[in-house]
Amino acid sequence: MARKREGERSIWTITDEIAGDKVVWIIILLLLLLSILTVFGSSAQLGGSTLNTMKEQVYCVLGAFLIVLILYKQRFPGFISFCSRLGFFASLVLLTIVTFRIEPLGAGEINGSWRIIKIAGFQVHIYEIVKVAMVMYLAWALDRIKRGKSFFLTKVLTKLNLHLRKKDGSTVQMFQWMKKPFWESVIYLYIPIGIVCLMTATGSGSSAVLMAVVFWFILLLGSKKMNVVLWLGVAGILLAGLSYFAIKNVDFNIEKVQTWQGRFTSVSIEDYYETKDSLAMPGLDAGTKERLRKKLDVQERRIQQPYSAKIAIHDGGMIKKGPGGSTQQYVVPIMYGDYMY
Repeated sequence: MARKREGERSIWTITDEIAGDKVVWIIILLLLLLSILTVFGSSAQLGGSTLNTMKEQVYCVLGAFLIVLILYKQRFPGFISFCSRLGFFASLVLLTIVTFRIEPLGAGEINGSWRIIKIAGFQVHIYEIVKVAMVMYLAWALDRIKRGKSFFLTKVLTKLNLHLRKKDGSTVQMFQWMKKPFWESVIYLYIPIGIVCLMTATGSGSSAVLMAVVFWFILLLGSKKMNVVLWLGVAGILLAGLSYFAIKNVDFNIEKVQTWQGRFTSVSIEDYYETKDSLAMPGLDAGTKERLRKKLDVQERRIQQPYSAKIAIHDGGMIKKGPGGSTQQYVVPIMYGDYMY
């Protein structure tokens, strides 16, 4: 085989010229391709033509890849820094709109939860934007704390020149404590994370947990106070355990908490058939029949999704049926939700 001439280009020389981590590029491409496959596999219940659905997804993927390429080639460091500074504020505004269901500003409901904003005919999933915005904000805030640079709020409050008088007669600047690294972390890292996760939990408990884990790992990798971050992780695990115990054992009359309870408490197929047999018993009065019908309806909705998914996993076997080949895609009620995988 003849040796390649100097300056000759091939697919391998082009990939060598790509800057950045090659693993990150591979992950981006795999995730974009995976999104096409999963949408194709769940398109049976999305309505409309499968071909049109796939076209829309391909356009979204190409658009996303184009944005990645533009940011890769141009970088826009000043613009990215500006957006990062506003990450927490933007997240707070978006979460306020959906949490308080401000419909004039576009708040909308999907799958029983208020988590989208409607803009020009498009549905924007707020929690996905918040994840990215908060990751950018935390990266910017961590970098600022590490380099010892003050935050705008701290500068404004310290310039007010307000003082407190001590017992010995001396005075101290009222907001001087905000300049200490520990309190900077509390004010500009921990409190924003807590606010965002709590507001997200009102609409999606799973998104709140995912955000908390991602944010914790960012703090773990970027913070100087490793012991504080580890203790925060321990506190988070204890809080999750207490929440799980409360959800399992306390009867909350709150719609979203009842939804969480449904995640952790399951209805067995035996309970379903027991209720069905009770409903078929002769001599039941109208009130009892109505109560049993409602109970049966609730049990049917709660077992249909997980049991249909288990059947799909079983029927797939070791080889699996591949995207679009599932027979359960016409049975699982929310095929385009978590169970699409």
